[in-house]
Amino acid sequence: MADNRTFWEQKKAGLRKRFRLFTSPFRALPDFIIIGVQKGGTSSLYYYLSQHPQVKVSAKKEIHFFNLWFDKGLRWYKHFFPFRKKGILTGEATPAYLMHPKAAQRIKATCPNAKLIVLFREPLQRAYSNFKMNKRQGLEEAEDFATALERELQRHGNDERRKENNPDYYSKAIHNFSYIGRSKYFSQLQPWLQRFPKEQLLYIKSEDFFSDPNSTLSTVYEYLGLETIYPEDLSPQFAGNYKALSEVNEKRYKQLFTTENNQLKEVTGISWSE
Repeated sequence: MADNRTFWEQKKAGLRKRFRLFTSPFRALPDFIIIGVQKGGTSSLYYYLSQHPQVKVSAKKEIHFFNLWFDKGLRWYKHFFPFRKKGILTGEATPAYLMHPKAAQRIKATCPNAKLIVLFREPLQRAYSNFKMNKRQGLEEAEDFATALERELQRHGNDERRKENNPDYYSKAIHNFSYIGRSKYFSQLQPWLQRFPKEQLLYIKSEDFFSDPNSTLSTVYEYLGLETIYPEDLSPQFAGNYKALSEVNEKRYKQLFTTENNQLKEVTGISWSE
């Protein structure tokens, strides 16, 4: 019976996908895109926005079109979105977009008017949360956080040499194991600042969002032109439950982000300094 149910569920899923692809020309492109950062609260923000009556989000949160699947074409991308409807906004959330070398130019060419949202979490805490997530998912082989960062720093030299020959170089290791790299926000933000006016970028401090989601949502609603209607369910999505980073490692690695944090503060006003 279970196998039979699985067969029909797969059959229905296949039919739904074919229907979406067939009707893709009549579907909307995103009005907003949450472009970062991983482990910064993007799943919660996407979920909260999905509850708003003036929003119909993409069929899948992380589509990865502008970083991993761009060669699938616009028809494939649009099949994730609803039909165009006046008064209804749609959007997606792929936090890996922020760090990809071509995502900004691709979004500018494809969705030039899309409003972009970036959540920034304290860099070292974001990196540690990323490490813990990778351990839970079986991606990370390093026994501890310090070893994982050392391996990343070792790979960094090889990646930089490859980038000398190919500025758009991007690898599976960069995508999955950039604990430090993903937390250097100012560098990642540069391609976006070069292509989009400041009015098209909304910066959110993750810690403010975590502590008072409705206050942050008010800002997001105003930015998107939505009525202030708060979600009924404000439960955090995919929040990790793990032992805090040790004070020794916190003191040891925080300095890695000092320069980038100061530069980010000048552009966004976001700071984690005491």
